[in-house]
Amino acid sequence: MKIESKEKLAKLLAVEDLDIQHQQVKTAMFDVKNRQLILPIWKDMPDHLYDLLVGHEVGHALFTPTSLKRIEKLIKKTSKDCVNIIEDARIERLVKRRYPGLKRPFFKGYNNLITRNFFGLEDRDINESGFLDRINVYFKMPQYGDILFNKEEMEMVERIKISKSFADVEEIAVDVHAYVKKNEQPKPQDKRPEETADQPNNSEGSEGSQYQDSDDQEEREESEAESEGDSDTKESNSGEQPNETGQDDQEDGGETDKDGDSNDGDIKDVDEGEKPESDNPPEDEVMSTTQRHFDENMQKMHIDEKKHNLYLNVPEHINKEAIVDYKIVHKNINDYYGSWSKHNTYMDETQFKEVCKTIRVDATKTIKKLKKDSLKNVNHIAMEFERKKCADVYKRTLVTKSGVLDTNKMFSAKYNDDVFRKNIRVPDGKNHGLVMFIDWSGS
Repeated sequence: MKIESKEKLAKLLAVEDLDIQHQQVKTAMFDVKNRQLILPIWKDMPDHLYDLLVGHEVGHALFTPTSLKRIEKLIKKTSKDCVNIIEDARIERLVKRRYPGLKRPFFKGYNNLITRNFFGLEDRDINESGFLDRINVYFKMPQYGDILFNKEEMEMVERIKISKSFADVEEIAVDVHAYVKKNEQPKPQDKRPEETADQPNNSEGSEGSQYQDSDDQEEREESEAESEGDSDTKESNSGEQPNETGQDDQEDGGETDKDGDSNDGDIKDVDEGEKPESDNPPEDEVMSTTQRHFDENMQKMHIDEKKHNLYLNVPEHINKEAIVDYKIVHKNINDYYGSWSKHNTYMDETQFKEVCKTIRVDATKTIKKLKKDSLKNVNHIAMEFERKKCADVYKRTLVTKSGVLDTNKMFSAKYNDDVFRKNIRVPDGKNHGLVMFIDWSGS
């Protein structure tokens, strides 16, 4: 797999000059603010999986808004997994519609991830999973099988199918989050284990109806108490951004500080004071198990090496003193040798001849080395020239029909009218050779 060609492909698909980098990161990311597409260096990376990552991140480059505050606001209102899954479904559908050639790499790439159990679906019925998990599998892996939704869920799935803008994602994410909070509320003993000693557990309550009313009442009371603390709990996680924004958890905090939010100091204090919880969402956050499995398995694919790629950019303003005019160079040379010939300042005649010989030999070696090192680039330029020449000849090729039947096309006469031979006239083109002068002096 040629990484250079994949980088060019990503730029062509995104229709902009993206800054594409291969770094020691755990997952592919796209920085919507700085327009950087960062790809991981994974072990056992097949070609179609690489195309899947590139196509997915290009979808974010084309369709995800560049406003980080807008994304953060939606995450505070809903949850990170909720926004991530719905936005992924939208941008993947749009990028496959725009570039139909990506459908096959997406299919093969996700099929490869299913084989590796990236989503934790082995020995598990997806229809018994939560609504977010079913949405995730339904849109990313339609080949997985039939996924069931009730009437209310199907209405939201249909809305995701026809979503076009990020505004649609905002509306759908709010509705999906509210539905999951209402219908898939965690059990009481999962949240408040200290009270289980005084309360019957779920297995006992399910055996008799005498505990059902009390359990329902406790769930309602706890949900009301949790709804009051939702805003505070979510603010502690507001610095996080979805993966498509191209920032990991640590980078998200830095970007938020840079944007100058009024609550940045409070958010930072909460994160530092509760370090064990900073990497994980709050317990009452709407989560996706398949997305968590996917994130964990992607980290296992990461190659932990000390070697890192360093990407540098040419500065926009180059110091004029760094480039010396060729006239000044020749003037200095003439002054040097002129002073010897007139005043014998630097060396005698024998020493001067030895120096001239050494310079001539070194210059010859340098030219030969330069020609050898440049041979690959020169051959590539010559190949491009030949391609353009062939394209020009093909453009001027004249194709005419003859009245003679082509026996190789007779079988298609029922559905094809073009069963005659063709006369192809190619204009004579003579190659007089190619002479190329390469100036590496920088002047």
